[in-house]
Amino acid sequence: MPSRQVHDVLDWILAFHQQLADRFQSLAKCADDERVQLMFEDMGKRELRIAKSISEYEKGASSNVLNTWLQFGSETELPKVLDVDHLDATLEPPAIVERALEIDDVLVELYRELEGSTSVPELDELFASLVALEESKQHHYAWVLSELTRE
Repeated sequence: MPSRQVHDVLDWILAFHQQLADRFQSLAKCADDERVQLMFEDMGKRELRIAKSISEYEKGASSNVLNTWLQFGSETELPKVLDVDHLDATLEPPAIVERALEIDDVLVELYRELEGSTSVPELDELFASLVALEESKQHHYAWVLSELTRE
């Protein structure tokens, strides 16, 4: 079973959300439709807020918590779980939002697995909080998708 320390997991989560934010900002610059441009800018800002939250948590957490070891299910390997290369300007905006929702599904599953993998209450709260953030973002993205496909 793969193992990682909490600080490694948080660094990966932070980097992933920053990478996703960068991708959405790039898509915003490529968008011809102003409404789609604003949508991608908003999606990028949401990802940056999550990255900032992770960064702030890491700064305030004790070294004992950050050095805690976590075990994952045999299928989960952090660097390989997600890939934002599928999100490019060749896709139609609804397809990009659908892919973002799929990414969020994977993240929610990962955070739930991590939530149950430790006996440290602070970490359980952290991963439960990340689940709530991702689910809130999913609801927003689902609304965005319904608006895009309603036309």
